[in-house]
Amino acid sequence: MFSKPWRAFGIASRSLARRQQTANVLRRRGISTFHMDNSFRGKLQPYLGMIKVISSLSGMVVIGVGVFYFALSHHIDSKWPADARITNKETRKLLRGAAMREFVAPNPQMAYLFLLRALEQIYKDGELAEDSETVQELEVRLANAAGRLGEREPAEKILFSTWDRVVDDKDRFKVGVPKDAAAAAAAGSGRQYEEEWVLDQVCRIADVLGPLLLGRQAHEQAIRIYGTALRAAKGVSDRLQSTASEEGSRMSELELKQISYATSLGEAFGMKGDLATAKMLLGGVLHEIKERNKLAADGSSKVDGWTCLDAVVMLDLAQVAQKADSVDESKAWIASGLQVTEQRSGVWACDNCQSHLLYQLGALSEQTGDKKKAMNVYARALEHSRTTNTGNIDRIKGSIENLKVEMLSKVD
Repeated sequence: MFSKPWRAFGIASRSLARRQQTANVLRRRGISTFHMDNSFRGKLQPYLGMIKVISSLSGMVVIGVGVFYFALSHHIDSKWPADARITNKETRKLLRGAAMREFVAPNPQMAYLFLLRALEQIYKDGELAEDSETVQELEVRLANAAGRLGEREPAEKILFSTWDRVVDDKDRFKVGVPKDAAAAAAAGSGRQYEEEWVLDQVCRIADVLGPLLLGRQAHEQAIRIYGTALRAAKGVSDRLQSTASEEGSRMSELELKQISYATSLGEAFGMKGDLATAKMLLGGVLHEIKERNKLAADGSSKVDGWTCLDAVVMLDLAQVAQKADSVDESKAWIASGLQVTEQRSGVWACDNCQSHLLYQLGALSEQTGDKKKAMNVYARALEHSRTTNTGNIDRIKGSIENLKVEMLSKVD
């Protein structure tokens, strides 16, 4: 066949070498044969490893999300539990959603919708009476959401309705033994509640209603609300002390409430024009805060409701002094307040108070006729508010624009 036999041997040798090389490669690296398999699995063969990895990661994500929502639901149910008498699962879900949108991820509109639907369902099911403690507490939360949405009138209407259930027209707390509605009706009076709940409810209502009243300059009503709330907070504090309760955090919370109500009361008197009473109240509050801060001084940088509260009271005192035409006294209070807030730069409450203090200083300069200084201080206040993302920006902008117009009109 071959003219030269050694050529046939050479060809065979090369063929054998190629087969041996191919075999070595196949042993070293497996070659996919998916192109020979027309089935669905065969076509996916090259991607199976990636699919397994993605499936594993997806499973871990699903498990992680499930654990997160389980922990979140447990946290909400433990901190803001629904009344055990509410058995409707949908209602309980609505209440959980409301708590989520009120306290965890605030969204007033969603909170309002959740609370409204929950109350409607409670009324429909008839599990709780309209004057029950739980329903009254939910109505306060509903009013709070409405107020934050800007619906002041309906919010106040709800709050005054709940207020009248726990406080009479002489500002006395409606407490008594009969909690049963039928027994109370037979006695010729409305439903009466346990004293502890009434005192707490008064504080809950005042926390929402007070700012709404101050916002629309209803000074007399605000004074009444805050004065009654101050008595209620003091009453709860006295009850805890008399029972030798060891609830330290609760006592601290009540102490802060009393200080806050007294401060708001001073603000209300100041807005009303009773400057002497306002100054007396605010001065007493500031003294209490300073004494408390001395006792609590431990060198820590803890941030809580007390942080820069003394600066807030100094701002109130500066505003009262300004209304009394005591410019130097007002400036002195502002300087003292700024010393406090500048030491806690980066804390939102302190930055927010500093923004208002700077604005107040600009307003004083404008009042005394130093327009240029007022403009500079307003600009500083605006820059501070923008940098720290605090409130008061629109108010500062408005004052700057008004001052610009006034200065230009004088030039013309």
